[in-house]
Amino acid sequence: MTWPTKTDFVDGDVLTATQVNNIGTNLNLFDPTSATLGQVPVADGAGSVAWGAVAAGLSLITPTSINFTGTSATINASGTVSFTACSVLSLNGIFSASYDNYLMILTGSQSASGGSLAARLRASGTDNSAASSYKNNYFTVNAGTINASSGATTYWDDIAFGGANHGYQFMIYRPFAAVPTCITSYGTSDYTNAFARNTLSTHNASTSFDGFSWRQDLKGTTITGIFAVYGIRS
Repeated sequence: MTWPTKTDFVDGDVLTATQVNNIGTNLNLFDPTSATLGQVPVADGAGSVAWGAVAAGLSLITPTSINFTGTSATINASGTVSFTACSVLSLNGIFSASYDNYLMILTGSQSASGGSLAARLRASGTDNSAASSYKNNYFTVNAGTINASSGATTYWDDIAFGGANHGYQFMIYRPFAAVPTCITSYGTSDYTNAFARNTLSTHNASTSFDGFSWRQDLKGTTITGIFAVYGIRS
């Protein structure tokens, strides 16, 4: 639609049919069902507006809810999740048909060295824990020494390594689509030798997931930090 010329009305004015109809020409503001899932009003730079797709790029996702085991966890106004001394953190409603792939960033500090993070996909508030459905391949670099390992279990094991002031990025591919899901992660902890880990993982079920959980796999340790999830439209 082309926006009509702005008119300042005052109390007592009566709008003409043309003035009223111009408000919703082409872009039906009165009936949002005229748009398809994920569309927003998009301007073309020449005074016209129509329903269109969200531009490609990153969008910070706000979880619909969270669950945690620990001292506290809060959804911030920005959409990030801050947590304190947690051994388990679950984010619900972060994956949807609006985005194809997701970037997740975890920064924080672990209460004791030596532990790593395990992760699971979840749907409708419940973790998926099917036997041997999570496949892992990962390698680490510590003081110039490279180690590699692999496995299959009920969760993604050693998806990240805890430590003081660690940072990790996770790329998760098509978790909402009913197809097997892939995830890659890499990051480091500021040990003396800058311990680094890279993990390549898959989940073999053709299931649609809308959430994600991580937990400490070293008993008695917790993490304090911030978790952010970004949707990526291809």
